[in-house]
Amino acid sequence: MNAALARTRSASASASVAKHRRRVETRARRSAIENDDADVRVVLEEASVTRRKAMMVTTSALAAMVMTPRANRSSYESNEYAFAAESTIDNKMTMYTDDILKFSLSYPTDSWELLVGETGGSGDRSGSRQVIAFAPKNANPKDVNISLVATPVGADFQKMGSFGSAFEFGFNLVNPMNRPRVRKGREDQVQYCELIDAVSKGSNYFVEYDLTRPSTGIDSKQLVVAGIGYDGRVSHLYSTTAQMPRNEEEKWRPEIEKILDSLVLPPTLYY
Repeated sequence: MNAALARTRSASASASVAKHRRRVETRARRSAIENDDADVRVVLEEASVTRRKAMMVTTSALAAMVMTPRANRSSYESNEYAFAAESTIDNKMTMYTDDILKFSLSYPTDSWELLVGETGGSGDRSGSRQVIAFAPKNANPKDVNISLVATPVGADFQKMGSFGSAFEFGFNLVNPMNRPRVRKGREDQVQYCELIDAVSKGSNYFVEYDLTRPSTGIDSKQLVVAGIGYDGRVSHLYSTTAQMPRNEEEKWRPEIEKILDSLVLPPTLYY
């Protein structure tokens, strides 16, 4: 009887701690949203029990980052970028191969260029997330680019189905970015995000959505290819996001889709 009472008290205490933690996280998350603090939102979401939705928020926030073009080829060939290589294919396409993250992607040699960036850590990729991006040479990389974010995932994420269906993945990716209402005085943070399509393509998910932020003039089309792969050390959620102005979609989409179709991710740990 004493043992049963002890178990009851222990369960009650655990429930109280969990409830308090949820209240603290909820207040902090609300404050982060109101202040448009993306970094705080990411940390809170990763710490919450809804880890699958959290991964969507994290990935979308990172994919929206703007990279800066590398200054010249010598910086790319230095030790800082010794983990990647480029090779020319039939003089028209260049294949980017990442020796650490084990993925490859091809882009037009004459009209596109490699961009590099990190969200944390050092050049040896000790940080938790890495971003590699590409952009047309004759366009502003803030407007037109393709970026790949690799986020480590746990052993319970064996395939994309671990995130639910393609629609659930797309909804959880897009919904947190839709902010049609904000606090008075923060009208410049109003943002609209609409899910257009979410389907399975092989072992990957393809998501299309529109992103509009009136205060900054952003009105973009976003195409996302997401898949899980194992680099020989850890599994990652690879999220490749292409963005272009909606009024220039006809100009850029065919070329961007060709680049996205060339993406090859490493196989998953569990087939």
